[in-house]
Amino acid sequence: TMHGLNKHKTELMVISIMLLPLIMADQYSVIKHTSVHNADLRVTDVTNVTELQKLCNGLVHCAGFLNDGTLLYTTTDKYKDDGIDLYVRSTVPPPLPSQSPIWPQPQKFISANTTVVVAKKGPFFVGIGKQSQILTEALKRYEGIIFLGPTTIDPISNMIYDTDSTINSCTVDVLTSDENLQLGFDESYTITIPDGGAAKIVANTVYGALRGLESFAQLIEYDWSANFYISNVPITVQDHPRYHHRGLLIDTSRHYLPPSMIKKAIDGMAYNKYNTLHWHIVDDQSYPYVSSTYPQLSEKGAYNNKHGIFSPEDVQSIIQYGKFRGIRVMPEYDMPAHTGSWFKGLPQLQGRGNCGFDPTLDTTYQIIDKFFGEISHVFSENYTHLGGDELNFNCWDTPPIHLWMKDHGIDTIAELENYFEQKVIALAVKHGMKVMVWQELFNNGVQLPKDTVVEVWKGLDWNTLRLVVQAGYKTVMSGFWYLDNLKDKWTNFYQFDIDSAGFTQHEQSLVMGGEACMWGESVDQFNWEQRVWPRASAIAEVMWSNSQWPKVVNTVTMNRLHKFKCMLNRRGVLVEPVYKGLFCNPL
Repeated sequence: TMHGLNKHKTELMVISIMLLPLIMADQYSVIKHTSVHNADLRVTDVTNVTELQKLCNGLVHCAGFLNDGTLLYTTTDKYKDDGIDLYVRSTVPPPLPSQSPIWPQPQKFISANTTVVVAKKGPFFVGIGKQSQILTEALKRYEGIIFLGPTTIDPISNMIYDTDSTINSCTVDVLTSDENLQLGFDESYTITIPDGGAAKIVANTVYGALRGLESFAQLIEYDWSANFYISNVPITVQDHPRYHHRGLLIDTSRHYLPPSMIKKAIDGMAYNKYNTLHWHIVDDQSYPYVSSTYPQLSEKGAYNNKHGIFSPEDVQSIIQYGKFRGIRVMPEYDMPAHTGSWFKGLPQLQGRGNCGFDPTLDTTYQIIDKFFGEISHVFSENYTHLGGDELNFNCWDTPPIHLWMKDHGIDTIAELENYFEQKVIALAVKHGMKVMVWQELFNNGVQLPKDTVVEVWKGLDWNTLRLVVQAGYKTVMSGFWYLDNLKDKWTNFYQFDIDSAGFTQHEQSLVMGGEACMWGESVDQFNWEQRVWPRASAIAEVMWSNSQWPKVVNTVTMNRLHKFKCMLNRRGVLVEPVYKGLFCNPL
């Protein structure tokens, strides 16, 4: 697989600075042969000055740009001649907004300057409105997360009660009984924290309540006298995600990840407000999924058919675990390529080809038909990812296949691919499945149903992304968020933004979101978490927070992410350091 590479690898060191004098509204003055130091920056891959000007004009806080593709949120008067031109926006932008302690940054955060003690006398969270098992378990879970406290003291027995400024409970009001966990489900919520009395979380759905509980939990701090408190109240949070699809891809074929590890990944996703687990469950290397229709696939294709598999009970447990945390579980069964492990149990699928499924045999489609009938009932998620990437056309370059093509009026391998994919997608639709595919199917002209989601993964392929939405398809971007590219740090991932493509409002509405992809070549259960977090946390904020929120790598952002990293550590998530010289207090 290819990686979305950031060609800019500059370490950003940021300090307080002053804006350049600016002239003439909506114009740009040019300072030739300039480099800017000590500025809040966002790196893009765009170098065309007209496109950079459009990008800057569309960002409230943008102060200008360099013609190497760097957007500036603040500039300085310290220059040196190195051949780079500085374009300074004539309209003075408003200062960067103050940042909340919540990660990802909420859409709206209003605070004051009072500190209140949080007192737990009995159950702290009280569910009102629509009740559900998801909500009941979440209230209990977050009560345990928040009041875990330092392990060296007893936070409950030492807690201060009944001060003038005490929050003694939090009501959670879910307005509807909607538990539909499909693409576009409602995750909005509001939080109100007064300077005493009861806090309140209100959400349309239980999934919005889950996101609100996570944000509320991040606002509570504790001191070493075992006092829990919230700073800067009264606080109002109004929040919803920027994108409907915020995915994290896991790969359980190249290295097996046990169900307990996948559930731990789901926990981390929920803390970061991801909402879709893209489960790349099988590939060439192994077939760990236990099929009730074709049990020989895992019996012969898994690394170990007793300890390296996902039983039907395992799969249902993972799906249910995700649902109770607001995480869709979307499986991927990649075909016709990346299917080597299928052939160990069903060699007839390879048929007369060199590799990949044989598209010329009726038995291929009969097997796929029965298999889709199975998985359409196993997974509650409407969308199934059918892959379609990296097909080597030499796989089907054999005399028997060419003879079949001639007899059926198919002239090229590309046309044969289209034939295969249309038959496979028709079978998926027959079983009530919606389809997500990798971009090759679109690039190669395969006719796709209009509700198909096309995932663009080949680096910074803005052209394909634009063509996909112009053709009326929904899309998900992952090309610049490949976590298996271990050279890229969180700072690189944080500065990429899908909006950089400069879409119209209608085109932007077809962008469902993005995915962080942790392919499994270099990770297993013993290092997966450390390779994913906090780099995927940076991506989570880009996908959740408002597009106008400047994704600037500065000391404020580092400190926010570091604080979140320490919080995740206390919850048992293994997270790599954010930056050198930062320290988490003992647990």
